[in-house]
Amino acid sequence: MSLKSFVPAIIYFIITLVLLTLPGDDLPKSDLFNIPNFDKYVHTGLFFLLTIVFYSPLQSINISFARKKNWLIAVAVMALAYGIAIEFVQKYLVPHRSFDKFDILFDAFGCFFGWMVGRKLIVKK
Repeated sequence: MSLKSFVPAIIYFIITLVLLTLPGDDLPKSDLFNIPNFDKYVHTGLFFLLTIVFYSPLQSINISFARKKNWLIAVAVMALAYGIAIEFVQKYLVPHRSFDKFDILFDAFGCFFGWMVGRKLIVKK
């Protein structure tokens, strides 16, 4: 496994960072945002994918089940910590964005679902 195998995950991380730190006035105007709680689904999906893309490079290497399991837990916890940090960044540093504890909850759901899928991938390998 090389650092190159993490390039897609790093690119995805940067994309999420840009999207989650866009000033509120720069968010796209769309009818999708009129769907109740649409942003919560977005948070769940973003953090589900974040967990999976950082775990995926480990699928192709030969390490123990326990190490893969520990890595997956670490990835999910780090992704959730990132989600919490982003809420504080939005509150204090991004114009027209705010802190939302429910965004953190849905980030956690995404990380949890990513962890669950990752566990299934471990068992199948």
